[in-house]
Amino acid sequence: MRTTETRELSAFGRLVQNRSRNLSLLKLIETTLARLDEQLMEVQLANDAADRFIARIKEHGITIDDGTDLVAIFEDARDQMSEFYRVTNECHISVAADADLSDEDGIVEAFARLADEAAELHNKLNTLAWLIGESIADGETPIEQEFTSADALFAALR
Repeated sequence: MRTTETRELSAFGRLVQNRSRNLSLLKLIETTLARLDEQLMEVQLANDAADRFIARIKEHGITIDDGTDLVAIFEDARDQMSEFYRVTNECHISVAADADLSDEDGIVEAFARLADEAAELHNKLNTLAWLIGESIADGETPIEQEFTSADALFAALR
């Protein structure tokens, strides 16, 4: 085989390899977009539910009679959403810098939408924790007594 034929054959081999790699990349993009769409839908549904609960608590308050610490539950959920946002944002930055991906792939935009929606949910979970805490505080019976010292106040709170 002549040198020219060897080069052409080599170029053809690389072309086929790249085409195969491109098909693999396209499949990964498709799979990633499908999963991101699922996650986005889950976070959007949670945002919608949070909106409804915020409106309900603002209108009616909340009474907790079973000892459930809802404030702690929503603070924990908020912290978990903060971590989810952090990871999602890191992925967004990473895919934005990936030379193998283009704007047309939709991956960068999908991560950006998911990060935005996660940030919204984080804020709503924080609002829920605050509203629940305020509602509980508003429903408590105040101590109608004057205290002469901090120790007396703390003793009355126990």
